[in-house]
Amino acid sequence: MPKFQCWWILGFLLGCLAFGGCTATIPTIPVDGEMGGQHIATTVDSEMARYYLEEYLTGNSTNPDLDEIIRTVESNKHQQSSLDPKFLRDISARLSVDFATLYLANRILNDDSNQPVQSLFYNESATIRRGGGIEQFASDPRYSAYVVLFVPGWFYQTDPWTGADLAKQRAVATRLGLEHYLVAIEDNGTIAKNASIIAAEIARHARKYKKIILVSVSKAGAEVALALGEVMSEAQTQPVKAWINIGGLLQGSLIADAALRWPKRWFARLYFYYRGWSFDSVAGMATEASRARFNRLRIPRHILIINYIGIPLSGDVSILARDRYQDLRSAGPNDGLTLITDGLVPGCMTIAQLGVDHFFLDPEINLKTAAMIRTVIKLLEMESRHRVCHPLQRMLDH
Repeated sequence: MPKFQCWWILGFLLGCLAFGGCTATIPTIPVDGEMGGQHIATTVDSEMARYYLEEYLTGNSTNPDLDEIIRTVESNKHQQSSLDPKFLRDISARLSVDFATLYLANRILNDDSNQPVQSLFYNESATIRRGGGIEQFASDPRYSAYVVLFVPGWFYQTDPWTGADLAKQRAVATRLGLEHYLVAIEDNGTIAKNASIIAAEIARHARKYKKIILVSVSKAGAEVALALGEVMSEAQTQPVKAWINIGGLLQGSLIADAALRWPKRWFARLYFYYRGWSFDSVAGMATEASRARFNRLRIPRHILIINYIGIPLSGDVSILARDRYQDLRSAGPNDGLTLITDGLVPGCMTIAQLGVDHFFLDPEINLKTAAMIRTVIKLLEMESRHRVCHPLQRMLDH
C-alpha cells in the first residue's frame, strides 16, 4: 500500500471518522493585513475577524458595535485568561474561530516576554536574506561548543515525507557545520518508552563535554518534556542547555480523545492491527493523561526553552491538516492536530509563525531553521538567559 494512502487512511480514522460527522463549510472572507511584522493575506471565517485585523488593530475603527465587542474581549478581566483554552473556545463560539485565533496570535506576538526572542529571530532571518543564504554563517566558531539532538515525531520512519523526521532541519545543521544527531526513538513508541530513549541519548552525548541543544517536533515534545522533567534528575540534565519545542503535543490532542471513544476506537484499533502497530501510543496522546503528566513535570530552570508554533487561520490550513482542523474548530484555535495553547510550555518565550499549521509547510523553512539555531546560540551566550523561562512562572500558569 502506498505511503500516502496509508497516511491518508490513518488521518481519516483518527480525524474525521473519530469525530463522527461532516463539518460545515467555512466562510471565505478575504483579508489582508499585518500582525507582529508578519504579512497576512488569506481568508477568514467572519467579518469580525476581518475587521479586527484590517481595521481595529490598525487604529482605523469604523464600527462602534464591533469595537465594543472587541474591547470587552480585551478588557482587564480577561488578561489572565487570554491563553486559557476555555476562554478561547468561548469567544470562538460567540464570535468566530478566526477571530479567537487572531486575538491569541496578537497576545502572543505582543507579550513583552516574547519580544526578545522574536526580535532576535526576525533579525537573524533578515540578515540571512540580505546576505544571500545560509552558507555565509557556516563554521561559526561558536558552533563547536554545541551538539544538536533532533527528536523526530510520530511515524517519522513510516511516513518521513510529512516532515516528522526533521530531515530538512538536519540538512541545515549540516550546512552550518554543526555537529548533530537524530535520536532514534521508536516510530510508534509510547511517550514513556521514547522518553527513556531520549534520556539515554542525552546521557551518551553528555560524555562529549559539549552543550546539548534539543529540537523536538509534535509528539516528541511530550517525550522530551517527560525525559527532562521526570525521567532524568536535575544533575543529569545539566549538559542540556536549550530545548526548541516545535508544535509539541504537550497536553495531548482531542483527536486522540475521539479515537479512543467507543465505537470510534474500534475502527482505529482495526487499522492499527492491520498495519501491525501498537495502539498504546494513541492512549498516551489523550488530553486527560497528557495534562496530568505535563502538570507534574518540573523541567530544570537552567534549560532555555523556546516554543515555536504555527498559528493558521482557516484559509491557511494545508490539505494535510484540513479535516482535523475542521474537526477541532469547535474547541477553538488549533493547528490541525492540537489546540495551539496545548502546544506551549507556559512561562517560556514563544515564536509564533502565522499562516502555517502543524505540518509547517513553509517555503522558507531552511532559512528559518538556520535563524532559529543562531537565535538559540546567541541567547545562550547572553548573561540574562536565566530569565528566559522561569519554571516557577510555568507552575503558576498551570
